[in-house]
Amino acid sequence: MFMKRLKEETRGYHDALEANPLLSHMMSDQVSRAHYCGVLERFYGYYLPLESALEQIGDIDDLELNFNQRRKAIALASDLRALGYAQAKIEQLPCCEQLPALESLPAALGALYVTEGATLGGQLIRRHLKRKLSIDEDSGCAFFASYGDKVGPMWQDFRALVERYAGDHSAEDEIVAAVVETYATFDAWLSASPLIAAMR
Repeated sequence: MFMKRLKEETRGYHDALEANPLLSHMMSDQVSRAHYCGVLERFYGYYLPLESALEQIGDIDDLELNFNQRRKAIALASDLRALGYAQAKIEQLPCCEQLPALESLPAALGALYVTEGATLGGQLIRRHLKRKLSIDEDSGCAFFASYGDKVGPMWQDFRALVERYAGDHSAEDEIVAAVVETYATFDAWLSASPLIAAMR
């Protein structure tokens, strides 16, 4: 089963991203509103150009995954506005330039495996932020509340699509490579945040 292989071969990169200081501090009891805003800035700076790059893959709609429904940058911008950011400030936030190479549908599925998988952990983060910062999906946590009670079915639909596509197109290796590259570039982008230097 390809999805089992995919998880096993990319586990180290997933774990490294999860252990990133920016994210681990967000899940600590010491998380502050300012730190959370900094995390959202970095997420927005990665997701916005990533989704723009995915959009350039002309036949992405052929995957039948409803790409527009799975976009996340719009929720991140909404969260920043809810937390007091002016639109002009959001538009001036730095964006990541070292993205994974997204030139094919298998590469797109690899990148989306990372962003879609993040919606599962997002539910845990959402509950933590509500306890510690009294923030919910209407006041700055829409991104981590992605899909609401449909997060499970949305993930299962995506998993089935990847499994089917990989088998039909002999695309296993290309998808695995794209997942690794997406985890690695996202981790590097988060690690470059000025917040990490301030935490030391």
